Amino acid sequence: MTQQRWLRIIPVAFIMYTIAFVDRTNISLALPDIARDLHMNPEQSGNAAGIFFWGYIVLQIPGGYLAEHWSAKRFVAVLLVVWWMSARPVAGPSVRVAASVIPDTVLVRFELSAPDAHEVSLAGSFNRWEAPGIPLRRSTVPGLWPVPVPLPDLKAQFATIRD
Repeated sequence: MTQQRWLRIIPVAFIMYTIAFVDRTNISLALPDIARDLHMNPEQSGNAAGIFFWGYIVLQIPGGYLAEHWSAKRFVAVLLVVWWMSARPVAGPSVRVAASVIPDTVLVRFELSAPDAHEVSLAGSFNRWEAPGIPLRRSTVPGLWPVPVPLPDLKAQFATIRD
């Protein structure tokens, strides 16, 4: 009976630890580009990378409690579904906008998720809708096209141009 339990637990634990390792690796690969685009100093980069470990710290105790008092298999299954649901919106073409305030301007980082695109550019009210627009460069993350754009204020309209 004990050996059967371990044969059920070890594969699930291995998969979950592998997913956590891949997440940490992805952050470490993307962090130099993020830091360069958002003009982050080393301390800010370290805080951005370390913030993900707070999730581990904060959620370990309630996770252990729920796994002990509820079914561990059900708990892991629910976590996998929640993870899938939260990662699902990133799968298709979408645009994310992140802003950071610099004196007298706002630096906005546009990110387009377009895995099948060959060339992408950004046009909008900030460049008078002039074609070909601001070219986006392919990120080290497959299918991700980021570009930082300085805006005098946050009121801007934009569109992406894909080939």
